[in-house]
Amino acid sequence: MKSILFILSLLSYACRPFLIVTPWTSLSLWETEFNRLAPSINLVVYNGSKDVRKMIQSLEFYQGGGCIMFQVLLSHPDAILEDFETLECIAWEALLVDECQNSRVSKHLKLLKRLSSSFRLLLLSGHLKDNIAEYLNLLSFLDLGTDGNLGCIMKSDSVGVIGTLALLKERLSQNLAYDRKRDSSKFLEYWVPVQLSNVQLEQYCATLISNAIPLCSCSKIDLVGALGNILISTRKCCDHPYLVDESLQSSLTRGLPVTEYLDIGVNASGKLLVLDKILQMIQNQGLRVLILFQVCDIYSFRFAYSAFCSSFRSQGLQADIIG
Repeated sequence: MKSILFILSLLSYACRPFLIVTPWTSLSLWETEFNRLAPSINLVVYNGSKDVRKMIQSLEFYQGGGCIMFQVLLSHPDAILEDFETLECIAWEALLVDECQNSRVSKHLKLLKRLSSSFRLLLLSGHLKDNIAEYLNLLSFLDLGTDGNLGCIMKSDSVGVIGTLALLKERLSQNLAYDRKRDSSKFLEYWVPVQLSNVQLEQYCATLISNAIPLCSCSKIDLVGALGNILISTRKCCDHPYLVDESLQSSLTRGLPVTEYLDIGVNASGKLLVLDKILQMIQNQGLRVLILFQVCDIYSFRFAYSAFCSSFRSQGLQADIIG
């Protein structure tokens, strides 16, 4: 998913196609994920017999004038090897190699390196073996294993196999973009405290006061259910007051023009107000944003997404949502 979204984010800046090399057993998985996450991308799955691949070349590779038609070519190492002369003539924007620790893939890295590309990315589906030749193969593909100092150290007997392997691991780790382990993740997470709006504060207090007397008259069995309902209501209130009282929107917007409904909805939630400011800063910096939300926040997110789209449309930009 991260790789596909990465490609999607670069398409507007790229003028050449992307090449993804993966074992043939993973072709259908990649194709499914592309159709789900980025159906607008012109993807060509380069697979089948030699005659089938020749038909793909004639029908889906080039358009009038010799321009490349596809944006992403998805194939497996054997097809790349057999049709290397044809694919070598194409200048690639980026070369992504999936499951590069797979022996069927890694043995072709030296050949794949000959393909012209501005960027190379290796995807690992598991841990690498403590093998010097394997690390050298990956570093060489990324053009990171040709450093003169590293070569001199490896030839030195004083370093040994363990020391050499440690140096190679260190060199590769410096170019690691993402690791699934918590302690090695390159992403930072921030918890941002948000104040409740006046509308939320009034509704929050009203919820507690209105349930104070019923709680006193509840039995122990009913008390658990009553407390659960209160917690759900207060949590909804912290997300957006409209979640608790749907009629609140009509009372807050009564007598106001329709164009102000969105601003009223955003200002009614402290969370959305902060999110709206963050989105404006991201927009000013020309960056992209991916918003993840829980099912219970979908009503609140609708306001944020509407504000996001409205702000971008006013400047001729585009906002997309992936379900």
